[in-house]
Amino acid sequence: MSRDTAEPPPRTAAELLRTWEWAHLGYPLFVLAQPWFTPRPAPWEWPLAFAVCAITPVLWGKALHANGSPRRTWSAIVPMAVVGTLVTPVNAGASVLFVCAAAAGCPGCASGSPRSAARCGATARPG
Repeated sequence: MSRDTAEPPPRTAAELLRTWEWAHLGYPLFVLAQPWFTPRPAPWEWPLAFAVCAITPVLWGKALHANGSPRRTWSAIVPMAVVGTLVTPVNAGASVLFVCAAAAGCPGCASGSPRSAARCGATARPG
């Protein structure tokens, strides 16, 4: 087996907890803006917003810890997109879940780090 086709070594705990890969979790806070700025929010709007904000980091973490397994990655990004699809009609801030799902599909590319992008086989944009 040549060195180019060998699987990458497992990621260390320090690599799994890198800040830039988790920085995307600031976006789901926009879900809280809908009930905050609504003059009289319905009783279900706050619990729904908190539930979306609670499930997103769980699914994001699952995608980051997939270690290249397509099945584990898809099992995290599909539910994130489904939650976004179901919640966006009643909370416009939930549309950011589509961005989070796309970024979770390739956390190395989303981080903008050339080293991380090389690990997943993508080409990082210079800059």
